Amino acid sequence: AETVSTRLFGDHGGKLLTFYSAPEKLRPILEIKGGQHLKAAYPGNFAAIRFKGDMLPGAPAVVGQSSWNINAYQPAAETTRVLAEWLDDKGRSTGYPAVLRSSNSIVMTHILLPDEAGKNRRMLLAMIGALVPEVWRKAAEADIEHIGMIGGFESCDQALDQIARMSRQDSGVTNHLASAVAFRQSALELVSQQKFAEAIDQSSAARQKVKEAYCLAQRPLPGEFRAFWCHSAFGVTGMTWDKAAGRLADNGFTAILPNMLWGGVSFAHSKVLPVEPQVTAREDAISPFSKQPSMALVTMQRAAIFLLLTYSMIALDRGFPSQRIASLVNISIILYAGMVVVPCFKYFPV
Repeated sequence: AETVSTRLFGDHGGKLLTFYSAPEKLRPILEIKGGQHLKAAYPGNFAAIRFKGDMLPGAPAVVGQSSWNINAYQPAAETTRVLAEWLDDKGRSTGYPAVLRSSNSIVMTHILLPDEAGKNRRMLLAMIGALVPEVWRKAAEADIEHIGMIGGFESCDQALDQIARMSRQDSGVTNHLASAVAFRQSALELVSQQKFAEAIDQSSAARQKVKEAYCLAQRPLPGEFRAFWCHSAFGVTGMTWDKAAGRLADNGFTAILPNMLWGGVSFAHSKVLPVEPQVTAREDAISPFSKQPSMALVTMQRAAIFLLLTYSMIALDRGFPSQRIASLVNISIILYAGMVVVPCFKYFPV
C-alpha cells in the first residue's frame, strides 16, 4: 500500500528523496535501475562522497562517510544523472554512484550517516533545495536568526551585549564579536540577493565567532575541577596516557575519566566480568595506572558501583524488600559521588 501511495504521489508531481532502499516497483518512478546490494570489499571501500563539479548547488565538494555497503543503483533514463560517486579511503573512485538525480527525485545509495555532521547536514539541505528550491530561503533566514543562541541567550543582540560585558573589554573577545557582526551583515545582504547557500556560509561563520567569543569571555574559578571523559579504556588513539595527560594539563584540564568497564565487559583482567578480547592482545587498560593508588581506587569504585546496581536490579526482579534495594542504590550513589576520577599527580597537582 505504501509503494502504491508513493507511486501515485510521484505520478502527480511529487518530489521524492530516497535513501538506500527503493522497492523495485518504485524504481521506474525514480528513473533508476539495478540496485545490487554490495558490501564493502575492504575496510574503507566506501569512505566518502564526492560531487561532480556544481551538479548539486550548495553541496560540499566531498563529504566523509564510512559506509559498510551500498545499493548500486544506476540511471535508467536520459534525464537521470549521477551527481556524486563513492571514493575509498585513499581518495580513489570506486566507480559506483553515491547520489543520483532524476526529473522528480534524488536517490542516495546508502543511508545518511553522522560522520561529518556539518557537511552531511549541508548535503541534505542541498538535496532538499534541489527538489524544493524555496527551502533555501527559509533555511538561510532560520540560520541567521539562530546566530547568538548560545548559553541561554535568546537573540544575537542579547548575546553580543552580554558577552561584551562578561569579557571586561578583552581585545580577543571584542575582535571576535566584531567579526561576528560583519559576517551576519554579509549574510543578510546575500539573502537579499537570493544567494542563499553563500548566506548560510556567512551565517555559520558569524555563529562560530560568537561561540569563540563566548568561550574566551569565561573566567575560571579558583580550584575549578575540569575533567576529560575518555570513552576508550586504552586512551586517545595514537597517544600514550603520558602524552594525552600532558596535553590535557597544558590546556587547563585537571582530571581524566577513563571508561574501564561497561555493563557486560571489563577492559582489565577481571574475575567478575567477561574480559574484552583486546586485553589479551594488548596491555591491560588499568596497568598504566597501577603505580598510582588513587587511579586503581577509581577503577575499583566503578566496578563496585556496577555490581551494586546490578544486584539492585536482581533484587528488584526477585521481590526483595524495597528498603534493601534502596540501601544498595544509595551505596552506589555515595561511591559515585566520592569518586575523584583518576587524578594524574604527575600532571594535575591536587
